[in-house]
Amino acid sequence: MTTVQHQNPRSDEESAIYAWIITHDHTDPNPASNAEGISGPVNAPGVLLEALDTPGRGHRFRLYDDDGTLYYSGIAACNAEDEGSEDVCYAPLGDFGCGYAGATEVRWDGRPEWDCG
Repeated sequence: MTTVQHQNPRSDEESAIYAWIITHDHTDPNPASNAEGISGPVNAPGVLLEALDTPGRGHRFRLYDDDGTLYYSGIAACNAEDEGSEDVCYAPLGDFGCGYAGATEVRWDGRPEWDCG
């Protein structure tokens, strides 16, 4: 995975409790136009964005459409006390997947209780 320059959160906004990044776009193989490297949310704390670039950190997720077609894969990070919360579990889908591509479900590797859609 290549290192991505993440946006810094605005100083007048409260920081989010999570961060995520799209690591593989299964819908578009062209690196010049696909979604790989998109991260969010805009107010994600720097420490969590940095964790996304650290091997072994974070939780892997996949975004699917309502036909079960895999659209995107990614990694999300949060503070330990927020793991499994509804906000964190839904974040990649709500922040990115639904609006960007019409994804309807997020599935978490090794954490089926976090899956939602």
